[in-house]
Amino acid sequence: MKETLIRPTFLDQKHIQLSVDTSGYCQARCQECVWPELRSAKRIMTLGEFGALLDSLDGFSFEELALNSINEPFVDKTILEKLRMIIERRLPVRSLFFSSNWLLPNDAKIKDFAQIVATADETPEINWVSINATASGIDHRTYDVLQAGIELENAAVPYRALNFELAVHNIVLLAKELEARLNGRKRMRLHIKAYGDLFDQETYHAIWRTKLLDAGVSQAFFDRHIQVLLNHAFQTFGRADADLTPSSSRRVCMSKWLDTQIVVGPDGKVGLCCIEGAHKVNVVYLLRQSLAEVVNVAPYQRLLRVLSGAESANPGDPCANCEYFVRVAK
Repeated sequence: MKETLIRPTFLDQKHIQLSVDTSGYCQARCQECVWPELRSAKRIMTLGEFGALLDSLDGFSFEELALNSINEPFVDKTILEKLRMIIERRLPVRSLFFSSNWLLPNDAKIKDFAQIVATADETPEINWVSINATASGIDHRTYDVLQAGIELENAAVPYRALNFELAVHNIVLLAKELEARLNGRKRMRLHIKAYGDLFDQETYHAIWRTKLLDAGVSQAFFDRHIQVLLNHAFQTFGRADADLTPSSSRRVCMSKWLDTQIVVGPDGKVGLCCIEGAHKVNVVYLLRQSLAEVVNVAPYQRLLRVLSGAESANPGDPCANCEYFVRVAK
């Protein structure tokens, strides 16, 4: 008997959360890396391909449109043009999200980025802009351990020193340039984030508050637009102790990947989810078909059945060890 196709929620609602990884590369090697299988991509998503991706979602509104590029989007030299494309197309976006380690862009590119954020802030179709700046350290030593991964063994990405002072300079410059261009508006938040347990939240917050205020960022802008976060407990595939023994409950993806949100890699393939950011699991190629077409192919349907709890995960599936794959009552 043929299984009934599952129809993703986003098709009925015409509303989706989209994460686009245009470069598939990160030059850091964080001790708390959420993508332990990460490999550098062999290509960058072109502007034409990015346009085709947006075309495939014609008629959709976006809960979030995220440009992640596995935390280093500036590997993609056209990343700012892609941001401009989103704005110029007047896409209806509740939250435009952008995440970087802020190690690659020079001062001029940071200023250009800040101006694009100001333009997005003035665009009625975009309700909110959320920016992540990952800086897992409070000095050279902690940054080298937590973000450069000097103590890690057998990692996919080899160790090389990262410049803590450059990361601080770039994040401070970003905050200053955003304040200079936003003119008191409130629809932007800069999140400065760290992963690790070598210092506490109070220490991390106090250090960044001092750095930013001493550099000329106003207290009002800091309070309104900047959030300093320390995340000790972040886990990912292979770090949660999954219980796969028979049970009266079923397991589902609490983030509803492939149902309300999708991630697309630099080659245009839909991945399992953005936590599985190395794109070991390529579900289907999107750029030459509409989203309404690709959700019916067998790999997409099989994974959607697992994520929705209609089918049990196998012990070898990435979901089996994921902290976001949780038990619910049948």
